[in-house]
Amino acid sequence: MTYEPLYSEPVGGGWTDAVLPGLWQVPLTGGAPQRLSCNRGGQYEAAADRGTRVIRLDTTAGRTDLVVRDRPAGSC
Repeated sequence: MTYEPLYSEPVGGGWTDAVLPGLWQVPLTGGAPQRLSCNRGGQYEAAADRGTRVIRLDTTAGRTDLVVRDRPAGSC
C-alpha cells in the first residue's frame, strides 16, 4: 500500500510569503476580492461566520493561532 505525505515540500526558493496561502474574501454580490490578512505566515482552514467575519488558523508567529477578523484588512 502506498501513502501520500500530508505535507508539501518547499518550492525552489523555500517557504516565502509569496508561496504561502493567503486569505481573500469576495462579496457574494460581486466586486473585487479583499485581502483578509497581511501576515507573513500561512492562513489555513478559514470559515465564514456572521456577516463578514472570518475565523482561521494563522502560523505567522511560528505556532498555530486561532484568529477572528470582522472585516477585510484593507491595503497591506
